[in-house]
Formats: sequence, structure tokens, C-alpha cells
Amino acid sequence: MPFDRGDRSGSNRSHGAWTLSGYCTMNGAQSLMKTLADAGVEVCFSNPGTSEMHFVAALDDVPEMHGVLALFEGVATGAADGYARMADKP
Repeated sequence: MPFDRGDRSGSNRSHGAWTLSGYCTMNGAQSLMKTLADAGVEVCFSNPGTSEMHFVAALDDVPEMHGVLALFEGVATGAADGYARMADKP
């Protein structure tokens, strides 16, 4: 779903909220998710800790992106590597 500048309702949480001045505001995690989705990234493997909670929340808000959470960094990187090799995708 591309970023729709015509929707100013503020209901689209994944891409920020519209302000009275007409500009869309989003945090860094939302901006990163939008950039990755726009670049064609469909799956994100991660091992989040407490400092990455905004990233995980933004990941949940992007329907084009499937999040895979792992309990150990080695599992996340191995799964990401295997996925990239088998699917021939980033």
C-alpha cells in the first residue's frame, strides 16, 4: 500500500498522523518501515529487545511486511539468510 497523501484523517497509524498544518508526522520506526516496504522488502526477521519496541509496533502496522520474531540473534540471522537465498529476495 503506497503512502496516500490524500487521506488526512489520521487513521492510518502505520504512516503517521496528519497535523492541522497538513504535514504527516511519523517516528523513525514508521519511516523505516515505510522505506523498506516501498523498496519491496516483504519479510523482516528480528530479535527485538526493549529498545526496539517502536520498531516492532511499526512492523505490526505495515500490512505489506511480515514480521518474524526470533528468540536468539543467531536464529534470526540464519533464518534471514536462508530466506534470502531460497526466495532470491532481500
